[in-house]
Amino acid sequence: MRKKSQPVNSSLIAEGCEFRGDVVLVDAELIVAGTFIGSVKGEGENASVTICETGKMAGELAADTIEIAGVAECNVNSNGKLKIASTATVRGTLKYSQLEVEPGAQIVGDLESTVNARENVKNIEDYASGKTSS
Repeated sequence: MRKKSQPVNSSLIAEGCEFRGDVVLVDAELIVAGTFIGSVKGEGENASVTICETGKMAGELAADTIEIAGVAECNVNSNGKLKIASTATVRGTLKYSQLEVEPGAQIVGDLESTVNARENVKNIEDYASGKTSS
């Protein structure tokens, strides 16, 4: 498995700022510490979005890697890892390949895995222990 490189370009919606509109990230990173209303579409395996504890997002969110620590009232689609921090409140449909939810996180909506892990498992003991077949 090839290791991903870090995004080259980063953009910040600072605390106290509000952005309304649509953004396309091409192998770039968006950090939301303020308010973002609109859609974010990440293209490329290095596209990432972080919603900080002070951040609020409403609209649509799609990127390879997404981390939510603030408030997200949107549909979320992560082709890679979706991390929901203990401080997060998320409302919407969450589609993910990998999901990490910290205790204390609040999720209201639907969770939909885009990967069927059971297809790669030989038996239930392997599934329970986290082992998958090659």
